[in-house]
Amino acid sequence: MHELSIATSLFEQVQRHTPPATRVSGLRVRIGPMQGIEPDSLRFGWEVVWKQSQSDGSAPVPELALEMLPWRLTCPQCSRKWESAELYVACECGCATPAIDGSSELQLVSIEVQDK
Repeated sequence: MHELSIATSLFEQVQRHTPPATRVSGLRVRIGPMQGIEPDSLRFGWEVVWKQSQSDGSAPVPELALEMLPWRLTCPQCSRKWESAELYVACECGCATPAIDGSSELQLVSIEVQDK
């Protein structure tokens, strides 16, 4: 489950970029389809990593908002371009083998903080 290592890396980034006198209340992450991430597994991993980091367990787990990007596809026959949540989708022209132009990004977009 590579989601746990991603959750750990996210936690490390959050710790590096959050001022000490604040409490993290949420973060937003953008994920390309080529990452192969299962959202529920990443949320579970985030919760585990966060709870393990809290010595007294008093801080609530910050909300992890995931923006799952769609696949970008191009038809080799008619040059149509479209986005799809599914990888294997035939083009409207009938071509069953569109070219894949998905993204592999994994980006921490924002961190929400509150004063303690």
